[in-house]
Amino acid sequence: GQSIVFTSWRHAPDEPRAPHVYRMAVDGSTPQRVVAESLATSSAARFSPDGKHLVYARGIGNGADLFRLELATGAETRLTEDAGDGTYHGAPAWSPDGRWIAAYSDRGGNAALSVFAADGSSRRVVLA
Repeated sequence: GQSIVFTSWRHAPDEPRAPHVYRMAVDGSTPQRVVAESLATSSAARFSPDGKHLVYARGIGNGADLFRLELATGAETRLTEDAGDGTYHGAPAWSPDGRWIAAYSDRGGNAALSVFAADGSSRRVVLA
């Protein structure tokens, strides 16, 4: 309740214009980039229910994979590794208890709602 996370195509010095994840105070002050590498997609980042992590999609090649960021350390974990075959994962959302992440997936060209454990394991399609 004290921060807002957003994706912005702001132009940073000495970098091409690209989408990055920022966090700022709810009063709009102190925006700071929290993910060093561009997302290469405008898919939104989401706070975990405990506020300690973000989940977001990053475009890679012809697809996008999901990543989790630990805000305290900046450690990034890749949750999926399907972008290389053209799979796009996007619009991730946390379960209320923070144990699961649901996301849109188009693996194999078929749109589906997939659910993953917060560490990227236990993937299952729940709606195809």
